Amino acid sequence: FTFEFSQTDAASFIREQIVPRTGVSDFLVGYDHTFGKDRSGNETLIAELGKELGYTSEVVPPLMIDDKKISSTQIRRALQSGVLDNANFMLGYEYSLDGIVVEGDGRGRHLGYPTANVESMDINKMLPRYGVYLVSSVIEGQLVFGMANIGTRPTFTDDTHPRLEVNYFDVNPYLYDRKLTVTFHAFIRPEMKFESVDMFWSQLRDDRDMCEDIIAGRNAG
Repeated sequence: FTFEFSQTDAASFIREQIVPRTGVSDFLVGYDHTFGKDRSGNETLIAELGKELGYTSEVVPPLMIDDKKISSTQIRRALQSGVLDNANFMLGYEYSLDGIVVEGDGRGRHLGYPTANVESMDINKMLPRYGVYLVSSVIEGQLVFGMANIGTRPTFTDDTHPRLEVNYFDVNPYLYDRKLTVTFHAFIRPEMKFESVDMFWSQLRDDRDMCEDIIAGRNAG
């Protein structure tokens, strides 16, 4: 992709690139899709060129739920705001990311809350809002729930690079270098800076109690 190529007008892009290179017979185009220089191409242009170039086209309408239009922008905003339930509803599944467990500083293990430091395998994968979440992963064939923190750990460090750390409940396997899928079920609270370590751990106990209440509700349902 070059600057010169970016100056291709929409009609030329269809005539010179898409049709001869792909042999397209039918276009499925989003209702709000635009393309070409200055985004001048749209479903109307595609349909008009189809009469000339011998392909058909169909416009895909927006997905509507409860009279609201669903879009990737809305989903990203919900994740950024910590409105995980809404994001998952719009997605149609629970948000997740794949990562590799890397070595951390060991602070959680020494204080009785061992965590797996999960480094995302996709640098473009969006992290939800900084905070505490109820999550799960499949470990050694078993579904294991846990409590995750996303953020910079302001109580302990001045880091600016966010980390995803997961304390898995009732299991402490050796996880270094393993690939895990972390699925996000519920947003518990935003990340906070505590005045003391004791206050931090007291809040973690409350967070875990809330996670366990949610798990009990899921199991009962």
